[in-house]
Amino acid sequence: MKKNNEHIISKRLLATLLICSLIPLVIIISIFSKNFSLFLNRQNQEYYQTMIEQVSINLNYDNNRLQAALDSFFLQNKEVKRLLFKTQFNSAIEEIQYEQRLRDLFEQKLLSSIDGNFSIIQFDRASIIAKSSCKISYFASNDYKIDGIGLKSDPLFLSLKNNPDKTIAVGILRSDNLIGYESEERPVLLYPIRNDANDIIKVAVIIQPLNYYTKLYSHIDSLRMGTLFVFDEFGNVLFANHPSVQDDFDFDAKKEKYINNRRFHSIDGNSMSYTDYCNLIVDYNIAKRPEIMKIMVNSGLKRPFLRDSHSGARHILLKYQNHKYFVVGCVDSKLNIKYLFVIPEYHIIKAANNFLFMILFFSGCILLFLILIIAFSYWKVIIPIEKKYVGLEEKNFYFMNLAHEIKTPMTLIRNYLDLYIKKVGLTDELNVINLNINKIEKDMINILDCRKLEEGKIIYNHKQISNFSDILHSKEELYIKAAAKKQITLAYDIKENVHIAADPLALDRIITNLIDNAIKYTPAGGKIEIKLNTLKGHKIELSVKDSGVGIPKKALHKIFSPYTQILNPEGVADGVGLGLFITYGIVKELKGTINISSDTVENTRMGGGQKRNVLYRKTTPIAR
Repeated sequence: MKKNNEHIISKRLLATLLICSLIPLVIIISIFSKNFSLFLNRQNQEYYQTMIEQVSINLNYDNNRLQAALDSFFLQNKEVKRLLFKTQFNSAIEEIQYEQRLRDLFEQKLLSSIDGNFSIIQFDRASIIAKSSCKISYFASNDYKIDGIGLKSDPLFLSLKNNPDKTIAVGILRSDNLIGYESEERPVLLYPIRNDANDIIKVAVIIQPLNYYTKLYSHIDSLRMGTLFVFDEFGNVLFANHPSVQDDFDFDAKKEKYINNRRFHSIDGNSMSYTDYCNLIVDYNIAKRPEIMKIMVNSGLKRPFLRDSHSGARHILLKYQNHKYFVVGCVDSKLNIKYLFVIPEYHIIKAANNFLFMILFFSGCILLFLILIIAFSYWKVIIPIEKKYVGLEEKNFYFMNLAHEIKTPMTLIRNYLDLYIKKVGLTDELNVINLNINKIEKDMINILDCRKLEEGKIIYNHKQISNFSDILHSKEELYIKAAAKKQITLAYDIKENVHIAADPLALDRIITNLIDNAIKYTPAGGKIEIKLNTLKGHKIELSVKDSGVGIPKKALHKIFSPYTQILNPEGVADGVGLGLFITYGIVKELKGTINISSDTVENTRMGGGQKRNVLYRKTTPIAR
């Protein structure tokens, strides 16, 4: 025995500790490798989404500021309203005076709020001087000319005309409607003035400067590492942050790449190398590539994309010119302006590799630490435990053998005692001997059965059908007599013909253990109620309820453990504490449950100095 079990604990615990030490590392690496890409994409998506949404917020803020200034100028200033809605000019002098007064009002009320070229186009008023059917007034500077008649058919203007609720429009005018140096790159803001029929009769045009969008993102350094595209609702590029006059490299339009003129310079402290800079995307048609078109609501950029796409995608990985790019976008639902941010994937992978290295490094440190703990535990903890375990196993083995050896001679003594009692009759002395032999036999059987249950052996044959009611009835008289000796009232409530797939010996064992316990722990004058009933779902419930001393709450959790004993009313522990453990094991074999509830109030003083004991309940539902 000793030889076989000599290293059983050390081997098992050592293997368990090694496995447990490897589990954290394996789980971390497994989960990390499996979900890292998704996690990283989500994190970068949220990060860059937040960045470009900040640009959108800045643009909205500035446009709201401009709209508020225009509302104040056109709708709240009485003199401006009087001038704008005056009847047609009677002479060129009158038109010049009108123009001068309107310019004065602009400089007084609006100039400080406008950054760029400002014009007013009046479709409901003809110009005598320009000999035009619409009156156009230019303010701030005259670098650009607007075709007022052609403006009526421009898509940006039509977006205002076809949507009466739209208060401003931001985008790019057609090249034939805005004439001037770099006019094709200038974003404009249209502010409509409507009549009572909601038709646009006048429109204010703000031609924004080239650095207008640069100011919206200049404080967000992260956006400098990629290319930020801003599109109007028709797919026209309002802004792209590369190439820019702020960059440290020059863009060769013919070669469509950056030229390294300042090899040793970096960009605003972002440490962007020449290679990084050359890998920036400058293709303004990037948003019309098939990979991006797939995640749009429909073709083109006429609808919100990415965030509100049918696929639910808000980012993609795009391969372009042998490089992979991380692409994320958002849409401004108010202005219908789209933002697309494209950054080389290796910037993200670099961060991922650093993070992975950190995870592996700390995981390795944890593993090394756990190995050291295992080594220490093996020498200081496991080996002493093993020695104690082997000693206990040997004692238990010899104890089981002793119980088995005692059982045989006790059977012989029992047989001869029964014969002797038949000859001479049952005297008080023989009754004491008989009761003690019964107790020893019961304890020996419980000890042997306890060992079988611990080893997982099946004690009974549950393939037979037993009448639970009849088995319980057969023991009624026996327990009524036993209870009467202690002046205990025993009440039965047994439903007839309750059948169950169970060994009758097993049922007898359950009944005996529960009712014996109830009688044992119920004081004289108490009451025991035994009830057998059927429940829904083909379940059977055996309930044994007594008015005994109850079980302390701290002892309830271990009541089904082997060798657990509760003191009887006389303060004595009777038996070896295996009855409920064996009962629990039998019920488990029957695929049932056993529960004990105990309401006990100990040493509680009531009126008149009397003590009160609350009922102690045992319930054994058994289901097959």
